[in-house]
Amino acid sequence: MIKTDSLTFEIDGRPTTILAGEVHYFRLPPTRWQSVLTELKAAGMNTVSTYIPWLVHEEEEGVFDFTGQSDERNNLKHFIELVHQNGLYLIARPGPFNMAELKNEGLPFWVRKKYPAIIPTTWAGQTVPTGTVDYTNSDFKYAAQNWLQAVCQILAPALRTHGGPIIGVQLDNEVGMLSWISNAPDLTDTTVAEFSVWLQHKYNNQLPAVYPADFLATARIRQYMEKPDDAWVLQYQNDLGYYMRYR
Repeated sequence: MIKTDSLTFEIDGRPTTILAGEVHYFRLPPTRWQSVLTELKAAGMNTVSTYIPWLVHEEEEGVFDFTGQSDERNNLKHFIELVHQNGLYLIARPGPFNMAELKNEGLPFWVRKKYPAIIPTTWAGQTVPTGTVDYTNSDFKYAAQNWLQAVCQILAPALRTHGGPIIGVQLDNEVGMLSWISNAPDLTDTTVAEFSVWLQHKYNNQLPAVYPADFLATARIRQYMEKPDDAWVLQYQNDLGYYMRYR
């Protein structure tokens, strides 16, 4: 049983301080896993934290490798078992978005290739300079759902509540980071339509006092969003930032 409140973290009824170290199994040959876990314990850690990149486990759509058949470093099952054998806890981070200095931010290349509508544009209709995608697009959600269903079949039996080492699962990592550092909002047909609805809910009848009267017109909103006017650009950037967090 795992229990948390504002001051404590309890595992099986005992207050526990989580001291975690990163061990990325997919970046190490399996022959090194044990020695690294031994060193981690010697450093006083009681928990391993690792990304579980969609990119490496589903390189081809629908073909999942969690046991090392395509690459021995992909043997997630064995790594989880080894963590458990060493008496360590595990925090699993399966994305779908990892960032983590991974190619394509941890997303398989086939996802962007198969679903080009998830690739956003930004100011003046230019290509977004980073690997970000539209998370609200139905095609992306479908592909991500299939990934999470597959990887969670590996993680679920290893949860602490089932006697395994996993005490936490982090979905996604640093979402919005790339848009922020590149000052490039993610604009697709989906996000533009959703932002329009979000603005209506926020401003109601007061929208014309802030934005042009025809801002929400289907034929105009994309143009306005890609080329904001100085008169309202600061409010627009503020609203867009809050919308992206909401999204």
